Amino acid sequence: MNLSGEIWIIIPTYNEAKNIAQLMNRILDVIPSAYLVIVDDSSPDGTAKIVCEVARSDERVHLLCRPAKLGYASAVVAGLQFALSEGASLLGYMDADLSHDPQALPLLVSAIQGGADLVIGSRYIAGGKVIGWAWKRKFCLIAPTGWCEFCWACLSETAPVAFGCSSGKRWKNCSWRG
Repeated sequence: MNLSGEIWIIIPTYNEAKNIAQLMNRILDVIPSAYLVIVDDSSPDGTAKIVCEVARSDERVHLLCRPAKLGYASAVVAGLQFALSEGASLLGYMDADLSHDPQALPLLVSAIQGGADLVIGSRYIAGGKVIGWAWKRKFCLIAPTGWCEFCWACLSETAPVAFGCSSGKRWKNCSWRG
């Protein structure tokens, strides 16, 4: 598996100061050639400050600071746009709360490099799991997944998506709404 090339991982953050340094280190340990785009929505806990300190000494780490809490989806879009403008050929995205294991990233990247356009990591397939979540958090994930499956007949393994990789070429001609 060749993990070189323009691999960019987008990580939206809001109040992730306790996790972000560990997450960045874990990702860069597994894929040293990756670039990280941390999109922070003005976290009051100092998340951006931690990322900024790392970015000063590591050119692979990039910080996009947004003026307010603007939401997860728009943070992913901002990160995608930035990464594509920097020449990304492979894009990943994941939560900053350590609920997605960076050790799985090489599998996702390998699938894209093998020809897939989109690869989704899921807790609801063989080998997937949820550890240490309160019942309310599990419900907040299971409910929209079930709703999507019921209303739109999509597979529960694919919605909602917060951990995955995609080919950069699929985003090049995207008409961004905003």
